[in-house]
Amino acid sequence: MIEHNINILTYNKLEKIIATIGNIGNEIKRVRELRGLTRHDLCKMTKANISAIHNHENGISFPDIRSLIKYAQVLNAEIIFSPKKR
Repeated sequence: MIEHNINILTYNKLEKIIATIGNIGNEIKRVRELRGLTRHDLCKMTKANISAIHNHENGISFPDIRSLIKYAQVLNAEIIFSPKKR
């Protein structure tokens, strides 16, 4: 297993994102807001398109693995996928 421990910002606490495929966008938004960042801030920091961030956060599209890694790095978060609840 390869671990990515690159922190772009320094936050006091590593935030865990425990998500299913269906709610990853909500969790990214939750942590972004917890960190006091706007979508525009996240866009600049990850070099992602702001409409892509909007679509990810609203469940319109699912972020690819590169985007997930960037979000985790910028937000100082660990993303853990759990099985979808039935």
